[in-house]
Parts: sequence; structure tokens; C-alpha cells
Amino acid sequence: MVTPEHVTEMHMLIQNSRLAILAGGHGDYIGEITTPQNPAQIATTVEMINEFLK
Repeated sequence: MVTPEHVTEMHMLIQNSRLAILAGGHGDYIGEITTPQNPAQIATTVEMINEFLK
């Protein structure tokens, strides 16, 4: 499992990278956003993914 500290370190090593750490627990995955819990958080996550894919 990758920790927030590890991804932060990787982010610092990759020039022009952007980092987003999304709330979740061990075993959570992006597919679970299809089960709405917090509509604002879901909308923000989808917007970030769409922007990345552009």
C-alpha cells in the first residue's frame, strides 16, 4: 500500500506533476464513487478525473 508520504515524495521528484490525495481507506478504490456518500466530493473527484483526461 502506498502511503500519503510516499506519494508526496514521488510528486516532489516528478517535474510539473500535480498531486491529489482523495479521502478513502485501505481497500477503497475509485469505482466506489459510484455509491454516493458525499455528492460534493464525488463531483470534485469526477471533475478532477475529467480534467486529467483532457
